[in-house]
Amino acid sequence: MLGIFDGHNDSVQRLQEYRPDGIDFLARSTDGHLDLPRAIDGGLVGGLFAMFVRPEHPPVNDLIVTKSSYEVRLAEPLDTAYARRKTRELLTALKLLEARADGRIRIATSVNEIDSFTRAGSFAVVLHMEGADGINADLSELEKLYRSGLRSLGLVWSRPNIFGHGVPFAWPRSPDTGPGLTPEGTPGRRSRRLEECVPEPRQYA
Repeated sequence: MLGIFDGHNDSVQRLQEYRPDGIDFLARSTDGHLDLPRAIDGGLVGGLFAMFVRPEHPPVNDLIVTKSSYEVRLAEPLDTAYARRKTRELLTALKLLEARADGRIRIATSVNEIDSFTRAGSFAVVLHMEGADGINADLSELEKLYRSGLRSLGLVWSRPNIFGHGVPFAWPRSPDTGPGLTPEGTPGRRSRRLEECVPEPRQYA
């Protein structure tokens, strides 16, 4: 029987390793998206765990609702240093969870590792970054994150950063809206530097 690999979850933000009132991911709970016992019950063998940085100053009055539509205004861009610090905290929380899990959870950095970990009965975690807010234009922070295990990156969430503009939560509306990628985020401009930061990208999940 093939296992299920989860494409995205927000469990990292709720870990007790990240926040004092967080959940114990290794214990069964009725709270939050996911915990290890419920994941196993559901046939999951691993997933992409999203590191998402909440705004330092949450927007006020950002929701516009009428009888036939709604729109959540785009959040303001994050301060790069703040986003970098919070991403590192999320990454540290996942590393602490992996250490405490004593083999039940393993952070995977390649397809081969996903296969070998799941065959051995471990839950495979792939580190994902939801929005490149903490990465600078020279991509040096991306290189550091890659060395720390990051293997999946979404350039933008629903707020702008130096690489692109997010898509608002709005209905009815096409997602094909807004300015799109910036020059820094345009394919081709960054390819050579990406190759330097992320060696042999084809072998990784």
